[in-house]
Amino acid sequence: MNWIDIVIAALSGGGLTGIATWFVSKRKRNNDFLSDLQGSINSLSDNYTQTLNELVQVKMQNAKLLIQVSIMEDQVKQLTEANTRLIVQVGKLQNEVGQLKDENATLIRKLNELKRFLNKSKDENRN
Repeated sequence: MNWIDIVIAALSGGGLTGIATWFVSKRKRNNDFLSDLQGSINSLSDNYTQTLNELVQVKMQNAKLLIQVSIMEDQVKQLTEANTRLIVQVGKLQNEVGQLKDENATLIRKLNELKRFLNKSKDENRN
C-alpha cells in the first residue's frame, strides 16, 4: 500500500465524515458562543440603561436639594441678621430696665420718706 491508498481509504471512510462533523460542530460552537456573548451584552446594556436612569433621577434630586439648601442658607442669613438686631434691642431694653429699676428704687425711697413724714405729721397732730 502506498500513501495515496492510505489517504483515499481515510477520506473515503469515517475520516471524511469526522472532518465534516468537526467543521459543522465548530461553526455551531462559534454561533453558540456569539449568541451567549450577545446575551451578555444585552444584559449589560439593560443594566447600564437602568443605572443611567437612576443616576439621572439622583442628579435631579441633588439639584432640587441644592436649590433648597441655597434657599435655606438665605433664610438662615436673614434670621441671623434679625437675631442680631433683636440682640441689640434686648441690650437696649436691658439698659432701660436697669435705669427704670434705679428710678423705681429712688421713688420707693422717696415714698418711704414721705410716709414717714406723713406718719410723723399725723402723730404730731394727734398730740
